[in-house]
Amino acid sequence: MSIHFFPSCKVQQQFPQASLRLQDYLQKRWQLKPAGCCRVNHQQLAPEDAAFYICNTCGHILTDSSAAKKVQAIWQLIDQDEQFPFPDYQGELMTVQDCWLASDKPEVQQAVRSLLYKMNIQPLELTDNFAQSRFCGVTTSAATYQLAPTLSDKAGQMSPEERQNHLRQINTDKVVCYCRPCYQEINAAGKHGVHMLELLFPEQLRLAP
Repeated sequence: MSIHFFPSCKVQQQFPQASLRLQDYLQKRWQLKPAGCCRVNHQQLAPEDAAFYICNTCGHILTDSSAAKKVQAIWQLIDQDEQFPFPDYQGELMTVQDCWLASDKPEVQQAVRSLLYKMNIQPLELTDNFAQSRFCGVTTSAATYQLAPTLSDKAGQMSPEERQNHLRQINTDKVVCYCRPCYQEINAAGKHGVHMLELLFPEQLRLAP
């Protein structure tokens, strides 16, 4: 069995330093190296392989189009690591933004919240969370639907009016996102979105050699 990590081309572009710190951790702790772009390299996976992803779209592509039987978010792997040097955010209250693309993945949603508690962050829930979440900043392309056809089975995303009503619920200084397009949309609306990658791998994080 081989283990692969798909780091997301766009996440690496948006968060280059935090992405490098994540890859450094994965190499040191799990001897795990980046596997490149999921849209191309998913074809290399065998049924006995395991694939970890950071982007929710990548997760759907790997689940639908690769042969790998084990496909998990990287948050699930980190949540299992008893040696991880979690930063301490001193009990800060942050709103949790669940992504439409992960609304059918309770194991990912629970891992995110578990990590927040381990970082001493107090999560504040929105009304349309977990399976009810229909918020995301991305408009899914026809090419993505071709690689991840089960996305067509999900409930539709929010209308512009619903999005505005959703954003008006947010009253905390920071909004935790585990989706890059959600992060971009939250910040474009004038809120302070923070990505899980930034929270887990801040600049001052020290990893064991």
